[in-house]
Amino acid sequence: MDGGHIAHAIKWIALTSSVFTLLFNLSQAQKKLFCYYGSEAQYRTYPGKFSPNNIDVTLCTHVIFAFADIENTRLVPQNWNDLGPTGLYAQVTHLKARNPSLRVLLAVGGWVAGYRPFYDVVESDTSMSDFAANVIVYLRTAGMDGLDMDWEFPGVRGSPPEDKYQFTRLMQTLYTQFSDEAIRSKRERLILTLASAVGIFFIDLGYETTEIHKYVDYMLLMTYNFHGGWDNFTAHHSTIFPSQYDQGEDTWLCQNWAVNFWISQGVPRSKILLGLATYGMSFTLEDARDNGLNAPVLGNGAGGPYTQQEGILAFYEICENLQRNGWTNYWIADQQVPYATRGDQWVGYDDVNSIRIKADRMINGYGLAGAFVWSVELDDFNGHCGGGTYPLLRTINDVIRPMDRSGRSLPVSQRVPPRLPGSVYPSTECASLGTGSHRDTRNCRWYKLCTLNRGEYKQEIYRCPEGLSYNSTIRQCDVSPFCV
Repeated sequence: MDGGHIAHAIKWIALTSSVFTLLFNLSQAQKKLFCYYGSEAQYRTYPGKFSPNNIDVTLCTHVIFAFADIENTRLVPQNWNDLGPTGLYAQVTHLKARNPSLRVLLAVGGWVAGYRPFYDVVESDTSMSDFAANVIVYLRTAGMDGLDMDWEFPGVRGSPPEDKYQFTRLMQTLYTQFSDEAIRSKRERLILTLASAVGIFFIDLGYETTEIHKYVDYMLLMTYNFHGGWDNFTAHHSTIFPSQYDQGEDTWLCQNWAVNFWISQGVPRSKILLGLATYGMSFTLEDARDNGLNAPVLGNGAGGPYTQQEGILAFYEICENLQRNGWTNYWIADQQVPYATRGDQWVGYDDVNSIRIKADRMINGYGLAGAFVWSVELDDFNGHCGGGTYPLLRTINDVIRPMDRSGRSLPVSQRVPPRLPGSVYPSTECASLGTGSHRDTRNCRWYKLCTLNRGEYKQEIYRCPEGLSYNSTIRQCDVSPFCV
């Protein structure tokens, strides 16, 4: 090759590299972070009392107001102070003045509401059409930008089997009417999202799995609450992989299975948002001395001093317990998540380390649209524990939306890189190493993740971010001056 061709090749490589970097930057910048806001937090005491003004609009691309109710196929407010010029709706929509790109959705339903609100809505095509028309007027009047459908779940909990199919028709009706209204009004189309089940029992009975995604903009996979006080043993409620104690279909109770299932049903990755929890699920132990994973339990853990709900602790309650109330935390190596105990109380939760791993491996690694959190007011939003405000939300942003506060993309070298391409394959080595992460002797920044599914070991290779190396003691990436 002569000098001219070499120079041309160098320019072509440089251009290609620039284009790739630009596309990578754009893809990262476009990832979404939907933040549920639980309006009942207005009634809590410090440090849990929360109002819409506490929402950091730089950390969320969308805010979902939870919840509205339904009466006679019409949306109605759930709180006494939702409406009016100074009501909660207005306080949330006014956040768009601080971030014009912010979008606000209204969630309807929820676990507590169950089937009751939707009984009349899905009675007929006419009732579904009337509901959709009312939703449009209600959202436009409130200055909101979309609806989050949170029926938990069609076909169960009193809902008849045929609601599985009626639900598809309902979502199709909403989606179609939202599109038609946008054309007529020449306004931005209202967003339609679905808070989606991830357990096979609710999925099979509730959804036409290859159809439902066609009528939503995003599917919010509720990849948490896989375990809780209804179990007979301790288990972390939100993990990438099952634990060593899971057998049979229990091995499906994890994020990796849920994401792969919905992808296998034809859902585009660009529509999938991974659910991340800013709270822990807690248990009361049968024996305080038996306080590890898979320990026998009596039921839910005691409610926290601020959230006061059995079986759940906000992240700020957990970090307060660790710092001031004598709790001890532990690390589940094969699932890469923490839990904490004191006496007969046990809680599995996410900290900044585990939520970083989830965001990198599941969202960046799978190329998903982004994440959503339940919920913004359960993070340590006011820095009560001394780690700054919103430690979990900031960590998620750092991984999937690596921007500085001016909106400029950070250099690629400062990002958490995804799994190495083509690195997933069956492994006999993992059979001797065991499940979990292990050092890769070929490179100080690499580590192997071994998983066991249906009797087959598989190995994946991951690379620590620049400036970090794999630490075999804590079994995660750590600061190292010796790894370059």
